[in-house]
Amino acid sequence: MQHRHAADQGLGNLFVLSLSRVTQVDRDPDWVFRRLHDPETLLACVPGGSLTRVIDEERFEGRIVVGAGPFKFGYDGDGRITESNPAARTASLRLHGLDVRHVPDVRVRMSMAVYGHSSGSEVQMSFWVTVVDRTGLLNRGWVDPIANDLLDRTVRRIKQELESTTGDRPA
Repeated sequence: MQHRHAADQGLGNLFVLSLSRVTQVDRDPDWVFRRLHDPETLLACVPGGSLTRVIDEERFEGRIVVGAGPFKFGYDGDGRITESNPAARTASLRLHGLDVRHVPDVRVRMSMAVYGHSSGSEVQMSFWVTVVDRTGLLNRGWVDPIANDLLDRTVRRIKQELESTTGDRPA
């Protein structure tokens, strides 16, 4: 994770995280790709996440509530599927929290690739998260573990959700 102090630019603290995870899912790779390409399915796997509106095939709006102990931040934002290649089973999306006073600004870029695996599918996900804290109250000791915990719980829920749903099993 990179941390840059951006107070001289009036931004407060700027955190840039690069995270990645891999999981295996006992389902056919094409089926897994189609399910994860659906914003409703994907946001339902994020703890505290929900889809609030589908705008069109590429754009959507959602809400994510992130908590740390007694503190909770609710983010309403928009998302856009920026790239999609069903033949290669790869996709990318961008999420951006709407500006809310006294709440850190968060932007996320995510890419995924779904590959065939002996147990069905291997899902590789990479996340680039930018957090701008104008209050200056957040520090690396808070941001890094919260982001890693949220991502770990999301990946576990993706696996659980897809394997508990009726779908194509590997041959």
